[in-house]
Formats: sequence, C-alpha cells, structure tokens
Amino acid sequence: MREEKKAQEGAAAEIGGLWGVVMASIDSWP
Repeated sequence: MREEKKAQEGAAAEIGGLWGVVMASIDSWP
C-alpha cells in the first residue's frame, strides 16, 4: 500500500515537472 502511494506521488511529481517545462516553453514564445 505504501509503495503504491510512493509510486503515485512520483508520477505526479514527474507530470508536474513536465508541465512546468511545457509552461516555460510557452512563456518563451514570441
């Protein structure tokens, strides 16, 4: 159970990081 929660948090962090990169890329557009 605990391992599963850890995996979910890791996935959420990964998605959050990717979203941050996407938003930064959009912000850098002219």
